[in-house]
Amino acid sequence: MKKVQSTGVAFYECLDFEVARDHSDNDQGVKEGLERAQKLLKQSQKKDYYKILGVKRNAKKREIIKAYRKLAMQWHPDNFQEENEKKQAEKKFIDIAAAKEVLTDPEMRKKFDSGEDPLDPENQQ
Repeated sequence: MKKVQSTGVAFYECLDFEVARDHSDNDQGVKEGLERAQKLLKQSQKKDYYKILGVKRNAKKREIIKAYRKLAMQWHPDNFQEENEKKQAEKKFIDIAAAKEVLTDPEMRKKFDSGEDPLDPENQQ
């Protein structure tokens, strides 16, 4: 599996293909390159659930749940007193729960591993 490029690199790659598309007459290679670059850009802007939980891509369900429990206890909003810290913890806690939901469901995990975010409303039919 290819590593997703950084957002900036993918952005400039999209621009290069858009310029090439504007200067070519329906070149299929340019169209495919632009689509690939746009997909990479979109992937680079999405959440990486493996990174959120700090687990490897080949982690078993048991490891994922263990990481989830540890992080959920650490980032639970009730553990924070100051309002700004509490809000930051709420966001982190929601991301941690979403990561667990996706990575422990085999169908959702398969979609995520193929480059689609199963929790993204934009991908829902």
